[in-house]
Amino acid sequence: TRAKLGRDRLLALRTLSERGPLTDYELADATGRQQNSIGRRRTDLVRCGLVEATAERRRTPSGALAIVWTITTAGQRMLSSTLREVE
Repeated sequence: TRAKLGRDRLLALRTLSERGPLTDYELADATGRQQNSIGRRRTDLVRCGLVEATAERRRTPSGALAIVWTITTAGQRMLSSTLREVE
């Protein structure tokens, strides 16, 4: 399961789980990854049903409105399962 997720997808999923709903900008800041890179990983997670958009929008440092993303129930299950494999 961990191999299927990949390191950066797992990092994005875990960060969303631990830090709560985040924009791509906030996710990049929290993970130390480039925004375009972590945004692609987050898009992959959305396609898998592990992350979804909330109705909330937050301003980025440039003033643009950004979608706030959250982990889904399926994402929480996948994360828990993956972390158990590691232990």
